[in-house]
Amino acid sequence: MGQVQRSIGRLLRVGQLFGVVPWNVKLGAGNMLDRGRFVGHVVRIANIFYSLGIILAVCIATGFHYYTFISSDFIAIRTLNISEDVTVNVIVMVSIIGCQFLRPFYTKFTTTIVTVGDELAAGGGTIDFHRIETIVQRALLGALLYFGAILVFDFLNGAAWPFRFLYRTVLYTLPNVINVLALYQYVVALGFVRTFYRTVNKRLMVLERNVSAADRRGNRTKVPATITGDVVAYDHHVALVEALRRTHLKISNLTGEVNDRFGALLVLTMLSSFVVLSLKLFELYRLMTIVRWSPAECILLLYTVLWIGLHVAKVLMVLYPCHLVQRERDRTGPMLYSFHHSFADNFLHNAVRPF
Repeated sequence: MGQVQRSIGRLLRVGQLFGVVPWNVKLGAGNMLDRGRFVGHVVRIANIFYSLGIILAVCIATGFHYYTFISSDFIAIRTLNISEDVTVNVIVMVSIIGCQFLRPFYTKFTTTIVTVGDELAAGGGTIDFHRIETIVQRALLGALLYFGAILVFDFLNGAAWPFRFLYRTVLYTLPNVINVLALYQYVVALGFVRTFYRTVNKRLMVLERNVSAADRRGNRTKVPATITGDVVAYDHHVALVEALRRTHLKISNLTGEVNDRFGALLVLTMLSSFVVLSLKLFELYRLMTIVRWSPAECILLLYTVLWIGLHVAKVLMVLYPCHLVQRERDRTGPMLYSFHHSFADNFLHNAVRPF
């Protein structure tokens, strides 16, 4: 579990660099920063000014973009550009300002995943935290490398360097880095939730096989003193089902809290990606009408494809984790119905029913 906490801490440090994670965040009760009250206030004030500086830089770049480029565009393109700028600025504000209110959530989330992980381990469940750590690290590294590629093509595509390059970086790349890092926290949170649901379902499958085997042996009137097979942590079926039910309820509550915390960001991200994809598809169509290609236009084509890929990935970051969590959650009910309905042990019946 310590490996996963280190990976989450690394993700949060990258987020702190771009203002989407508070500087004095605390990961669990055992990791609270031992700072004096004065130092804590200084850190918070510095964090606020740093965050406001990022927001101000993006807003200035947006205003310059409107008065220099957008005002002369065709009305349909101008409307899409204005919509993009508005949604991007709102996303930056929601991500940076909203993170300041998530300090208690970071502590509670870390404490909850440690507690749930311990409960599942006590029930015989196995969670590959090393695999989770590897996925978190590789996905974060892949996102940073992708933005590095965008910066390289933006540099090659730019004129009047360094002003235009810096301006486009603040206007386009920086807000999307902020958006992706904020979304990535949501993806990691739902990744833990999905893993926990999956582990609960695996334990229920083992329990169902164990009970069915005992039933076939004619032991329906006597519950074994110890559970055989893979379920080794409990000496009674009822105790295991009750523990899994309580853990399942904790996971369900955690899922709702994660969705509540990131709900506004998810809606704004979908809206922004829809607008940007429309713009980039228009740009792609315009490039496809060119008869004689130059190196600059080839670079612009690759640059456009990179942005399309980024926004498709953002849409998937919103939708796919929800799909995985819902699929694991929906498996629990049918799995419980697959249990034999003629248990002689009424206590086991009563333990399964509240699930």
